[in-house]
Amino acid sequence: MTPPQSILLRKIWLWALIIACGLVAACFGFISIVSVWIGVRHNQQIGFWVPILSGLLSFAIVSWLFIWVKKYILRQIKEEDLVNL
Repeated sequence: MTPPQSILLRKIWLWALIIACGLVAACFGFISIVSVWIGVRHNQQIGFWVPILSGLLSFAIVSWLFIWVKKYILRQIKEEDLVNL
């Protein structure tokens, strides 16, 4: 495989990795939103704040991790068009 082809293949795989990470983050985000929704719907019960707090915290952590991973991968793509794996 010639070097331009390998660089193109690496870019394609890295973009596929970003998309896969985005799908996983979207799944966890959906679960977090459902958790918040359940906590809000059952606000007459004792401890209703637990699913709200856990949903918000997990949504914030997943969002932060996804943004961090995305920036890291994009930085690797733009540096030398090579990835240090």
